[in-house]
Order: sequence, then C-alpha cells, then structure tokens
Amino acid sequence: MKDDDLFPQAEKKKGGLSRFLVPAAAAVVIGIGAAVGMRFLGPDAVPSASAGEAPAKKPKTSKKGKAAKEQLLKLEPFVISLNASNGRTRAVRMRFAVAVEVTDATAAEPMRLPLRNAILEGAYTVDPATLSGGEGLSALKEALVPAAKDILGGQFQTLLVTDFVLI
Repeated sequence: MKDDDLFPQAEKKKGGLSRFLVPAAAAVVIGIGAAVGMRFLGPDAVPSASAGEAPAKKPKTSKKGKAAKEQLLKLEPFVISLNASNGRTRAVRMRFAVAVEVTDATAAEPMRLPLRNAILEGAYTVDPATLSGGEGLSALKEALVPAAKDILGGQFQTLLVTDFVLI
C-alpha cells in the first residue's frame, strides 16, 4: 500500500487574485486615512478664525525689527553634593533645558555660563530632605525659576527638568 492511499491530499485552491487584492485595498484605505489625518491634525493645521474668535498673535519683534524665536538652551548635566541636616550626604544628578526667546541662535550662547552658575546656587538652597519627597522636583523648580529669571530677564520662557536623579 502506498502512503498516498492512506493520507489523501486536499486539492489546492485557485484564487491567487484575492490574496493580493485584500492587502492592496487595505493599503489604499490606510493611505487615504493618513492623508486625511495629516490634513486635519498635522503640524501645519491652523484653525480658521470665525467672527467670535480673536485673531492669532503676531510674532514678537525685537527693537531692531527681527522676529523673536523661542530656543532651547540645553545645559550640561549637574552633579551636586548636598549635606542634609542629619549629617547624611546625598548627591543629585540633574539636567536642564531653558526655553529662551532670542532673535538669533547665537544670542543665547553667552547666557549659558551665568545661567549654569545661577542654577547651581539655587539648587544648594533646597533642603535635601525635601528633594527626596514627592514634592522634590516642584520645590527644586520653585527655587531655580527665579534664579533663571534674574539672569535672562524678559527672555526667559520656562525651565524644563530633563533629568533628575537623587543618589
């Protein structure tokens, strides 16, 4: 007896066209959905101003007439040794970025070192016990924002804590 007699094989189905038609139709539907989504939700989507809405703000200009842009001033990581009142020494590793409003990209560079110094001085004013609690990050920001505003003045936009590790 042959093996073919014991185990009959099923006939192969024809229909290779439907095997390609379904994925192609799905790709077309996804492409149309992506195009519609980019049109309405994309980065260039601007809401239209109706009669009841205020017009969009004009970009700020400097005294020389150049438009001011917001730039992120990324600072190198800080490692600070803090002495707690109980005598225990803790270390904090922090990384910051400061949003600054400037007219050109090179205008923010001279502010980097004075800003770093002000942030270091402000970080030493925060109690290490406060940093280890749940409110540590907000307490740190409350201490550092006024220091950054003193250095940057009206150009200061916001202080972003991009890394915070208490060791």
